[in-house]
Order: sequence, then C-alpha cells, then structure tokens
Amino acid sequence: MPHSTSLAPSMSKLNEMVGEPKVDRNGDLQLFCKSASKLHAKAGDCSKRGEDEYAYVYFMRFIGIVQEIRKCRKYKANPAVFDALVSNKMLISSLDEAERLSGILKARYEEQEKASQPSLPTQPPASDGKAPPSFKPKDKEPENGSTPSPKKPSSPSRPATGFDVPPLTIIPASKLATKTSSSVAALASVGSCDMFRLLKGNVSSSSSGDLSSPKVLIVDIGSADEFRNNHIQHDSAVCIHVEPGVIHAGVTTGNILVSFSSEQWATTWSDRHSFSDILLMDTSSSVEAVRSMNKPSTLSSLAASASGPAQKMAILYNLLAKESARDCKISILDGGFAEWQLHYPTCCALGNQPRVPKVSEVQSFSLVDFPEFPEDIQRAKEEAERRALAKKQEEERVQREADLRHQQEQARLLELQQQQELQRQREEWERHQEHLRQQEYLRQQELQRQEEEQRVQRENEARQQQEQAQLLEFHRQQEWEQQQAFQRQEEERLRVEAEMHQQQEQARLLELQRQQQEWEQQQEFQRQQELQRQDEERRLQENQFQQQQEQARLQEFKRRQEWEQQQEYQRQQEIQRREEEEDRLRREAAAHRQQEETRQLESQRQQEFLQQQERQHQEEDRLRREAEVRRQQEEARQLELQRQQEFLQQQERQRQEEEDRLRREAEMRRQQEEEDRLRREADVRRQQEEARQLELQRQHEYQQQQERQRQ
Repeated sequence: MPHSTSLAPSMSKLNEMVGEPKVDRNGDLQLFCKSASKLHAKAGDCSKRGEDEYAYVYFMRFIGIVQEIRKCRKYKANPAVFDALVSNKMLISSLDEAERLSGILKARYEEQEKASQPSLPTQPPASDGKAPPSFKPKDKEPENGSTPSPKKPSSPSRPATGFDVPPLTIIPASKLATKTSSSVAALASVGSCDMFRLLKGNVSSSSSGDLSSPKVLIVDIGSADEFRNNHIQHDSAVCIHVEPGVIHAGVTTGNILVSFSSEQWATTWSDRHSFSDILLMDTSSSVEAVRSMNKPSTLSSLAASASGPAQKMAILYNLLAKESARDCKISILDGGFAEWQLHYPTCCALGNQPRVPKVSEVQSFSLVDFPEFPEDIQRAKEEAERRALAKKQEEERVQREADLRHQQEQARLLELQQQQELQRQREEWERHQEHLRQQEYLRQQELQRQEEEQRVQRENEARQQQEQAQLLEFHRQQEWEQQQAFQRQEEERLRVEAEMHQQQEQARLLELQRQQQEWEQQQEFQRQQELQRQDEERRLQENQFQQQQEQARLQEFKRRQEWEQQQEYQRQQEIQRREEEEDRLRREAAAHRQQEETRQLESQRQQEFLQQQERQHQEEDRLRREAEVRRQQEEARQLELQRQQEFLQQQERQRQEEEDRLRREAEMRRQQEEEDRLRREADVRRQQEEARQLELQRQHEYQQQQERQRQ
C-alpha cells in the first residue's frame, strides 16, 4: 500500500518548500549549529515514523544550513569547534538519506500522476468532425466507383504542394499503449494524423483548465543540421534532439543524458517519465524497417552493426521500452518528419522549408536533378574554405587559451595543496611537542610523589623505632621498681605486669594492622590514579586521530567540490561557445539556402567531416585531461594514505614504548614494595623474638631470685 503524498503534489513543489537557508555570517554560528542539529534529529524521527516528505524537507534544510555555515569566516578560522556540534558524519548521512528519500518520493509522485491520468481515446475525433485537408482517408471510395491509383510519396528533400499525398494507413491510438516484453516484438506506431489529434487533444484539455494533463515528448534522432534547419514545433509537445552517433549497441540512458549540449534537453530527458507519450522519429522513419530489425533473426546482428537509421531506431526503442519505470507510451512516427511536414507544415519551426538531406540518403547522383552552377561557384568555394580555416584557427586559439588557463589553475591548486600540507605538518609537530612536554611534566610529578612517599615512610619507621625504645626503657624502669617493692606484693605485681604486657601487645598489633591497611589503601589509590591517567591519554590520542581523519576527509570533499565547479564552468563555456557558433552558422545558412542548395551539399559534407574530426580531437583531449586528473588524484590519495600509515605507525611505536616504560616502572615499584613488606615483617618478627627472649630472661632471673630467697 503506497504512502500518500499530502505535503506537496510534485517533487518540484516539495523542493520549493525547502527554501533558501538564511544564516547570519556575522552572528553566533553556534546557535545555527544547534538549530541544524535539531533539524537533523527531527528529520530522523520523521524518517522512523514513515513521514518521508517531512523527513526529506528537514534533511535538505539541514544540508543547506551546514553548507552556509561552512562558507563563513568564523568557521574557517576555527572549524574544530563547529565540527564538534555538526560533524561530517551527520552531513554524509543526511546526504545519503536525502538521496534515498528523493528516489522514493519521485517514484511515488509518478505513480500518483499515472493513476490520475485519463486514458487516451482510441479514435480521437477531429475538431470539426472531418478528416484533415492534408490527406485522403484510406476507406473513402470515389464517387464514380473507380479505384484510385496509388501515388508515389515525394522525396523528403522536396516538399510537396497542394494535396498530392498518398493515402496513409492509420494505426489506432489504442496501439500506443502496447507494452514490450523481453523481445519487444510488437512495435507501437502512430501516423501523422493520429499524432496531430493527440497533440490537439492535449491543447483542448489544457485550455479547459486541466493543467495536470501531460504533454508529448518527441525524440528526433536525425542529424544535428537537419534538426537545426527544421523540426516539429507544437504547444502541446516538447521536441529534443539525440545525436545519432551516441546510439549504438549497449548504450544506456545515462550515456544519452551526458551527450546533450543543452541543459534544458538534459532536464527534459531526465523527466521523460512525466510525459504520457514518447514519439521517436527521424527524417523518414519507417515502422516496417524497425520491425524487421526487432525480429529474432536480426536482433543478434544489432550488436555487431548499428550504422543505419533503422538499427539506431530499434536500439533506442528497445532501450526505452525495457526500462524499469514504464509509465509512458513509446511509439514511432511512421513516415518521420517528411510525412509530418507534408500534412502539417504550419506545425514546423520553418513551415515548408525542407531539411538538408543526408549524403547517405542519395543512392545515385544520376537520379538527382542538379541545378545549374552559377558563375561564381569557385569563388564561393574559396570563401567557404577561408571561413573554415579561420574557424579552425580560432578554435585552436581558444583551445590553447583554455589549456593555458587549466595549467595555471592546476599549478595554483598544487601550490595550495603544498601550503596546506606544510601547515598540517607544522601543526602535527606542535601537537607532538606539546604531548612530550605533558609527558615530561607528569614524569616529574610522579618522581616528586615517590620521593615524598619515601620521606614519609622513613619518618614513620624512625618514629616507630623511637616508640619501641621508649617502651623498652619504660619496661626496664618498671622492673627496677618492682625489684625494690615488697615481697608480699610480688604476685600482684606479676599479675598486673602480665596484663599490661598483654594490652601493649594487642595495641602494638592493632597499630601494625592499621598501618598495613593504610599502606594498602594508599597503594590502591595510586594504582587507580595511574589507570585513569593512562585512559585519559589513550582517549586524547584517539580524539586527535579522529580529528585528523575528519580534516582529511573535509579537505578531500572541498577539493572534489572545487574540481566539479571548475568542470561545470568549463562545460558552460563550451556550451555557450557552441550555441554562438550554431547561431552564426544558422544565420549564414538562412541567407544562402534558397540560392545555393548544391553548394550547401558540398559544404555540408566538408563541415560534417571537420566537425567529426573536431569532436574526435575534443573527446581525445577530454579523455586525456580526465586521465591526468584521475592520476593526480590517485597520487594524492596514495600520498595521503602513506602519510597516515606512517603517522599511525609512529603513534603505535610511541604507545608501545610508553606501555613498556610503564610496565617496567610498575614492576620495579612492585618489587620494591615486596622487598619493603618483607623487610618490615622481618623487623616485626625480630622485635617479637627479642621481646620474647627478654621476657624469658626476666622470668629466669625472677625464678633465680625466688630460689635465693627461699634458700
């Protein structure tokens, strides 16, 4: 079930709703960045909910605001601040989503337009109910009952006058809707009369207020000179010209699109599915010849040879008929422009003025009725040769100037790239120096902290030894006082002394346990701080590397945009030059056409040969320039990848060296702590042993004293 398109009736109206972004370049760009982020989030929400039209509008507005922000001087002065708010990932994802939604919406609008289009009538009547005066109906019998004798059609290069036209076999308009399968065997053709009724029906529907009524697209594949001299012109039809040299076996619609010299024709070709009918024609297109080309016996030979008009017509018909989006009816104008001009000369650009015939159409020069040559024919030939030589010299001069400008632009771009590379290397060196200074500062702080810990530890050990010495002195004094006490209090004194000794041992053990816990907590806190510091350094390095990658991608994107703008400017200049040249040639041809037809044949042949050579030279130059540009881009990309790999390798070596140093320092600290712990335990055991020996000695002395007293 397709989604409804309620926001806009067509893609052009939807693009108008996007509007132009308004960014104050002297204002606070951070506010605009935040607004762009909100637009991106809102577009994502609409896309998730299935509101494709709203999502497309929001994505396009987001892209327009970001492009305007990046044109401001504040952004160019400090791009990292604004890229943190609106990153390149958001812009790239928005471009991809907008392109995807554009394809979906375009197909949806075409489906709705197809559903709203009325089907064409099978037999459109004429406005006055009579047959057009330019032909005789086939089924009309003469009044006396005799059979009319057939008449030969006039030559395409010689327009007929009056009503001397052979009867036409008119195919009903219902055959216009015939769709082709994989073999495209059934061809849809239309005669000049049916085509006129179709165009007239579109005009009447437009005049009655039906503005959505589609028009007809006419594709003329005759030569460019024939199209410039005369072609179909009607208010309800759009006529474009496709070069016959572009049509060959394996051609695609994209190849035809890039071959147009007019931007308007390229746009019309891209929107060809918006037309209800597409009519293919040339000077004398024949449906029977094209049908013979579509037979299975001749389809295999089209890939090997596509030089004739019928082969080219068959290739183009099959290409358009096999397209995936088959929303329009494709037909062939039987008889071509010559037949149309015989019936409706007023619907031509130049009326009865004939086209210039192709040289290949003249089968035998003995059948051509040449006019008498004027006396100054030699002088006219020399004049034409001089003009052709002057034109060629002018084109060579323009080409040299264009090459010189291109070389200057390439040199300027190369110099700019070198400056940017030097600036980037300088910034990398400064960041590296700053990182080394930070590491040196942290190392000094660590050394100071270790020295302070060692000093505190030495003071604690000295304080403990002093307390132990004072305690031993206090014990000796108590023993001396006890020896002087009365014998009757000796037992009580011994009991009190034992209790006091037990309490002191417990207090000492508690003090040792408390010190051990404090030391372990301090070591754990230091270990956590070291881990946090390592995590912060690693995150800082990752952020720096990501910023460098973003800057490299942004520079590549800018270079690509500059190159595309340059190519577009050169193409516009070439198109303008071609249009001016075509206008000048058309004016000169109009002044001499009626008097010097035979001279035009010779001049036309020479001019086609020169144009073909010129197109070949231009194509070779274009291919050479594109190859050179691609090679330079590939070299720049390889150089950039090599620099990135070297930088990553350097960062990896530094990280490994830093990890090895930290591991060695941690191992040394662990060994030192283990040695200090063992030394302290040995000291505690030694002191305990000394206290036990001293207690045993006192007990032995006391027993000896008791023994002496008893004796």
